[in-house]
Amino acid sequence: MKSRLLKGLAIALISLLCLLGLGLSIVPAKARTLLRESSESALGVPATLGGVDTSLSGLNLDLGLVDFDIHNPVGFEGAPLLHLGGVSCNLPLRSLLTGNITVEHLTVDSLRLRIVQDGSRSNLAPILKKVAQSLRDQTPTEPGTQSPPTNSKPGPRLALKSLTLRGIGIDFELAGLGNLNIKESATLPDWTLPLEELRAPDGGDPTMDDLLAHLLTQLHTRALVAAEKHVPKEWLPLLHGTSPKELIRGGLERELLDALPAEARDGLKGAKNKLRGLLGDR
Repeated sequence: MKSRLLKGLAIALISLLCLLGLGLSIVPAKARTLLRESSESALGVPATLGGVDTSLSGLNLDLGLVDFDIHNPVGFEGAPLLHLGGVSCNLPLRSLLTGNITVEHLTVDSLRLRIVQDGSRSNLAPILKKVAQSLRDQTPTEPGTQSPPTNSKPGPRLALKSLTLRGIGIDFELAGLGNLNIKESATLPDWTLPLEELRAPDGGDPTMDDLLAHLLTQLHTRALVAAEKHVPKEWLPLLHGTSPKELIRGGLERELLDALPAEARDGLKGAKNKLRGLLGDR
């Protein structure tokens, strides 16, 4: 009886040591691969990770990522599109053996988003377009239908509760349109995003793809608000996705209308509305 108990304790201890060794040895390499593949899959751009720190806290693994950079699309040099100086979380070791990793809370420090508009080229627009297209492709076509519960994206599911962002900086760089040359920076207040409602398209727990896409769109939304204090209002539509051609055309139309007498402006607007009706609002 005693030998069986000792044998059981020995097996349990060996299993625990194997589990701890698994967490410390495999997680760093897995984290690098997961972040690289998720950035390519969700955003269409490469990502690099400076370092991974791991330590044990009971039966949990403290994981720290250092200098995680999501790079710009091809054709944009300089600082990365998104820089995360440090990412930290606490993972239950047992969840590393399953397809669902439980993350109570993620914390990101020293985050910096760089938004570049160089003439008709934008470093952020193609990424947001890819995220939006991915959401459209994965949305059920008929009301009431649901996608099959499959996980075609890289990596495991993440059971997340919240994400805290600290030390948030936004850099705006606008150039290539006449004498336009704007380089401004803004600091956003720290904030915590609740993630319990963040789901994968099939309704299950999100993957790293879903988290990266959500983070970038949330940052973009807040950056647009901050831009109002740093970017002249006539150029703000560029950051909202308006093309330079549309912006210039709209400006010329406004200038032309402003130069006309009030009666002529009303007449043109009336004619335009009638023409739209004849063409089926095109």
